[in-house]
Amino acid sequence: MYYNDVLLCCGITAEELKETYTNKFQKNMKRW
Repeated sequence: MYYNDVLLCCGITAEELKETYTNKFQKNMKRW
C-alpha cells in the first residue's frame, strides 16, 4: 500500500497511527 510506505518512510508505526486516529475519533464523537 502506498500510504503505508509513506508512513514507514516518516517513521510512523501503525500503532501510533491507530492511537492518533482513535483519539481524534473519540474527540469528534464527544463534540456531538
